[in-house]
Amino acid sequence: VPKGLPYFSVDFGLQAGFAHVIEDQHRFPVYFGKEIIGGMLDLEPRLWRKGLRENFEDQRKKVLHFAQKWKPYDFTRSKD
Repeated sequence: VPKGLPYFSVDFGLQAGFAHVIEDQHRFPVYFGKEIIGGMLDLEPRLWRKGLRENFEDQRKKVLHFAQKWKPYDFTRSKD
């Protein structure tokens, strides 16, 4: 990407990523990243355009559930 140009980039960790130069910042959609991920996941726009409002307790339960499911794959924990 040329220096000084606005761009949108995606990094895939240890693999190469992608960059897209933004030609007109005023016409560039603010939901561009969500649109790309939604397309990759084959999701309908209504599912990613406007997020669903959830209360804190519902979000907390989902995080705890995910943490429990993730525990066997968590490489940051020391092996016993």
